[in-house]
Amino acid sequence: LRDGIDAVKALCLGADAAAFGSSVLIAGGCIACMQCHVGQCVTGIATQDPEHEKRYKPTVEAENIHRFLESVRWQIAAITDGLGYQDVRQLNRDDLVALTPEAAAMTRLPYAPEYRKRNPNFSVQVG
Repeated sequence: LRDGIDAVKALCLGADAAAFGSSVLIAGGCIACMQCHVGQCVTGIATQDPEHEKRYKPTVEAENIHRFLESVRWQIAAITDGLGYQDVRQLNRDDLVALTPEAAAMTRLPYAPEYRKRNPNFSVQVG
């Protein structure tokens, strides 16, 4: 998942929780250089090399991760409130529509292409 919008979609589709992996790593400074397995992470996150380790600033990166997770929390809260709920556990499939026939077929959500025209700022959409 990348953000709170993705988390809300997952919760609406029945997920009990939402996990953030790569997006948290990127918020923490990862540049996805794909060198984790060889210990040559140039940002110092996944390395045993003392020179690379010097580049990692844990206090700064922890603050960046905190800001990212707070923005996710805010997005989830704003969408939940915008849908008229006080608790994320109230989110359900009825809160989603599919905007393409392909998305409707994959998710079995109602196909509603006109919904985007009526509600251009509505963010909880699949497709």
